[in-house]
Amino acid sequence: MNKKYLMFGVMAMLAVTLVSAVLVDYLSNTETVAVNVESPFEIRSLEFGQVLPVFDNLSQGSLIAKEGVVGNDIYEVTFGFKSLSNRPMDVIESYTIGGEGTTCEDFSDISWFTCTNDCTEWKDLQTLDLTDEAQCDDSSGRIIINAPNDYDDGETNVNKIVLTLQPNAVGNYSISAQVKPVPVEVVI
Repeated sequence: MNKKYLMFGVMAMLAVTLVSAVLVDYLSNTETVAVNVESPFEIRSLEFGQVLPVFDNLSQGSLIAKEGVVGNDIYEVTFGFKSLSNRPMDVIESYTIGGEGTTCEDFSDISWFTCTNDCTEWKDLQTLDLTDEAQCDDSSGRIIINAPNDYDDGETNVNKIVLTLQPNAVGNYSISAQVKPVPVEVVI
């Protein structure tokens, strides 16, 4: 009877050793690759009128504060977007106009245009009448405009934002642009 237990013990030890060897071999055959994923867009900006606003002439980084803008002026800024992706994608171009105490009453309207023919012509995309409460939401202290767009791989797009300030608009304002890719629906 003791030989029987001894035999089962040896077989159990052999089975544990075999399972451990297979498990160690499986776990040691794992390879890990680190991937740094960057934004699929490059964004540049330019105060209007400085140079021909093709994408390569636009500057990277934040704009220097414009001096000499007063209430009742028209202020223009240009934003350029370049797709770095190798696949087409749908996006939301989001423009934010903000500053301390920014309200819809600070502007009479905001228009944005896209350039055509190597930026020698501008196509009117939309004008928002900010005196119309239905078109302006300033509850967050910022005015946010979202414009859907689609990009082919490597495509560039240059848009001009035109702000018409009200005579009583006094303060510091910032204008920023962001591209938000629309998630692709995955069907399994």
